[in-house]
Amino acid sequence: VKDNQIIGQGAHLKAGEAHAEVMALRDAQNKHPEKIPGATATKLVLVQNSSSSSANLAVASSLAGMTKSAILVTKVSNDANRIMDFVSANAVTDIKVVGEIDSEILSALQAAGKSVTQYAGNDYFETAELVASSLATTTGQKYVIANLNNDQQLAIATSLSVRTSRPLLLTGNGLLNLQTAQYLLQSEDVNLIAVGSTSDISNAALASVENVKRLNTDDLGEASLIALYQNQNTTRGLAVTGTDTPVWKSLLLAATGLPVIYDQESIRARAIKWLRRQPLSTVVVSLDANEVFVTKVRRS
Repeated sequence: VKDNQIIGQGAHLKAGEAHAEVMALRDAQNKHPEKIPGATATKLVLVQNSSSSSANLAVASSLAGMTKSAILVTKVSNDANRIMDFVSANAVTDIKVVGEIDSEILSALQAAGKSVTQYAGNDYFETAELVASSLATTTGQKYVIANLNNDQQLAIATSLSVRTSRPLLLTGNGLLNLQTAQYLLQSEDVNLIAVGSTSDISNAALASVENVKRLNTDDLGEASLIALYQNQNTTRGLAVTGTDTPVWKSLLLAATGLPVIYDQESIRARAIKWLRRQPLSTVVVSLDANEVFVTKVRRS
C-alpha cells in the first residue's frame, strides 16, 4: 500500500514457492514501478534463528539499523529459496551475515554473484567486536555494551545503539570477555554506554574505560525512558513492549530505529508527554506475546 492505494498483491500459494510478501513486491514492481524505488532494499543483514541466545540477533539488528539495511532471520536449514526470492525481488546487492547461517544460503548467494560479508567469531563476544570494528570508521570509538544473558537489557541496548549510532558490544556474567577488554584497551578515546546494573556489568570490569555512562536497568521502564531521551531527533513511533513479550519482536523493531519502551505505569505520563512533542501523526507499535499491533495516534 502506498498513498492509500493498493499497488501490489500476493499470496503464498504452496510450499516451496515464494512467500506472500515477495509475490506482493513483484506484483507492485510490475504494475507500479514508479511508486516503489525507495521501497526496494539494496542492503540486507542475515542472521540465523536461535532458541538458545538472542545475542547474534541483537548485534544483527543493531547493524541493520545503523546501516539502513533490511534484516531477515534465517531458518537453520531449507531456507535458501526464500532468501533468494527476497534478494531477487528487492534487488539486494550488499549482504552482511552475522554469525553462522546455513551453508546452502551462502552457496546460493555466491552462485548468484552477490557481495557477501560474514562476521562470525569464535563466540558471541567476538562476533559483536567484528561488527563493531567494521563500523568504527564511521562511528568513532563510541559503543553501547550490554549483558547477553538479559533479553530486556539487549532490547534497550539495541534500540539505543541504532538511535545513537553506536555499535553494540556484549558482556556476560558481570565481567568483560578478555577479547572485548583488549579491544577496548586498543581503542583510543572510547566512549561507552553500559546498559545494566553493576551485577550485570561490574564497575571493575569497566575500570579501564575512561568515559563510561551507565544506564541502570533495575527499573526497566525508567531505563527505557532514559534511553529514549538519549537521542532528541524526531521519532514517529514507539515500540511498547513488556517483559513477557518474546525479545525477537523488540529487537527487529529496534532495527527500524523505533525506541523500545517497557510499559510501566510509573513512566506512562512522561512517555505521553514525549509523544505530544512529536509530529502530528505518531505510530505506536504495541507488542504482546502473540501479536504485533500498529496504532496511529493523532494528537489533538
